[in-house]
Amino acid sequence: MKGTPKIFISAGGGFLALVMAALLLFFYLESTKPTKDKKKSIEVEISIGEENRPEHLRQIDQLMSTMELDKVNVQVPPKQKTNDTAQVKVSLRLAGTIELLKLSIANEALKTGSKVKINDTMAVLLSGDAFKITPRGPAEQPVFKNQNTEWKWEIRPKQAGQQELHFTVIAFFSVDGKRTSHAIKNFDKVIKIEGKPKS
Repeated sequence: MKGTPKIFISAGGGFLALVMAALLLFFYLESTKPTKDKKKSIEVEISIGEENRPEHLRQIDQLMSTMELDKVNVQVPPKQKTNDTAQVKVSLRLAGTIELLKLSIANEALKTGSKVKINDTMAVLLSGDAFKITPRGPAEQPVFKNQNTEWKWEIRPKQAGQQELHFTVIAFFSVDGKRTSHAIKNFDKVIKIEGKPKS
C-alpha cells in the first residue's frame, strides 16, 4: 500500500510533462507559421528621372554639360539613293580638360556628402525616321584622351528628299554607386536622298 502513491505521483507527473510539451510545441508552431498579413520585403530599383532629380544632381548635370570632346569627326554621305546602303561613322576622344571637370564634380558632390564617379565609357545614339539604321558595333564604348573611339552604322534611306540624321552623345557617371547618364552633345546631319523607294 505504501508503494502505490509513489506510482500514482510518478504517472501524474509524466502526464503533466506530456501536456506541457504538447502546449510548448503548439505555441512554437503557431509563432513560426507564416501569416497572410506578414509583408514581404521587396527590393525596389530607384530610377532617377528629371522630375524628381535632387538639386545637387542637377548641379552635377550642369557640370557634365560642360564636358568637352576633342576632334569629333562625323562622316556621312552628302547624298544617297533610296534603297542604297551607306556607312555612317562618328569618332571622338576626350579633351584634356576632363581631369579638371572630374575635380569640379567631386568638389560639388562633397557639399552633399555624395560620391560621384565619371565612368570611362560613352554612348553615341543615331536616329532618323527616314532611314533604316543598323548599328555595326556596341552603343557604349570606352573613351580616352589620347586616341579616338569610333561608332559605325549602316543606313538605308526609305524615302527621297532632304532627310535628317540625329546624333546624341551620352556620358555615364555614378552617384553613390547608382549609375546614371547625361546627354552632353546633340547634332544633326542632313543627307540629300535621290530617287524613289522600290515597291
